Amino acid sequence: MITGPGDGPFFYKDYSKITKNLVHDNKIAMINETQETATTKRPLPLGDQVSLDLANYLDGFPNKSFAIRVLAKETGINARTIKRLLQRENQASIPTMFKLYSAFTGEETGEKLLSACPLNVRTEFETYGPSKLESTKFKKVNFLELIEEDPLIGELYVLAGTGPLYKDAICFRYGQYGVELIEKLVALNLLKMTDKDRYEIGSYCPTFDGEIIKTLGLRFTQKFCKPGIAGVRGKNVMNFYAEGLNDEGLSEWLAIEEEAYYKKLKIANDPKYKGSKPIFTFSTIDSVNGD
Repeated sequence: MITGPGDGPFFYKDYSKITKNLVHDNKIAMINETQETATTKRPLPLGDQVSLDLANYLDGFPNKSFAIRVLAKETGINARTIKRLLQRENQASIPTMFKLYSAFTGEETGEKLLSACPLNVRTEFETYGPSKLESTKFKKVNFLELIEEDPLIGELYVLAGTGPLYKDAICFRYGQYGVELIEKLVALNLLKMTDKDRYEIGSYCPTFDGEIIKTLGLRFTQKFCKPGIAGVRGKNVMNFYAEGLNDEGLSEWLAIEEEAYYKKLKIANDPKYKGSKPIFTFSTIDSVNGD
């Protein structure tokens, strides 16, 4: 399965709607905290403020470990660093706080971000300087656009997550064009060279929203799914079923699928199951109707 920089798999469900609501709720919470501390008590120590806002953000997800991985991919901050900040073991640098509060508030421009932050965080940002803040922004890549224009980019990126890619192997399988795409992915910080002619997931890891999951899932299903061995036990699994269900039945199906998803993540994180076979999983439950 895909692994990020040192912190396990990231086969995401579509949390875009959750994140949108979460950003709105967190912004209100942080503004309220700012008003309270400004009028009734001294501001929280900066480390406590960052830890509090980080905890509020993570609470919006059904699983904290998974939420930390999502935030790490979105911000480019190492997951271990996020955990230390949450436990108040480290003090966040200004660039790190900028990336975190951009994620918390959904704002990336200096003025809008400052107005959405708690007073003590805003003061630190203002002391640091708006021009320096802007320079800390990391370049975002429209990953969906990339993989729609050239599906091989998505394929190479996912394969790099299951284990390192080697230039000779890429050249043998995809030709010189595959090598050129690897170099492009390195230039976009989606991949990095960790040794001579060896490549792994880079510092920028895009969030897998619903459109990206669907695009990659269809690509891998169409190219790598082997219907000829579907009846051979221990090789692969294929299933399809459709039925008329009420809302309660749909909820039960969704719960089963979510539980299976987290069980697969647990296996993927267990060292005893690590291996060299690139294995993928893609599943969906949805209504045929438009709603």
